[in-house]
Amino acid sequence: MNNKEVIILALKDKFNLLPKDLQDAITASDYQQKIVTISQKYKLSVEQLGALEQETTFVLLGITLARDYSKELAEQLKLDETTLNALVTDVNTEIFVKIKDLLISIEEDADAERERQAKEDKQNEA
Repeated sequence: MNNKEVIILALKDKFNLLPKDLQDAITASDYQQKIVTISQKYKLSVEQLGALEQETTFVLLGITLARDYSKELAEQLKLDETTLNALVTDVNTEIFVKIKDLLISIEEDADAERERQAKEDKQNEA
């Protein structure tokens, strides 16, 4: 097995350890396509796109702390501060906030289902 295969397996394992709600939100977010769109907006090279996708994935999987995201990108992308800040704002808006919103929605749906089930169980007991 080569290094790339080992890394991919490790990332899949990390993903599988995430709570199901977070897995669903990440999967539903289509974040990889959004990364491509953002990279085109900022005219990133293929190498920079790869770094952006990697660091974004690392944040989603909990490998990189969100507070370190901008610093990690600065080291890898070598962009001026204004461009980097705008790019990070776009990623926050287009990816991280939307996943957070999806998580909230999933939790609300789960809570509603639990309430419905509890009422049904209570009615069945009576």
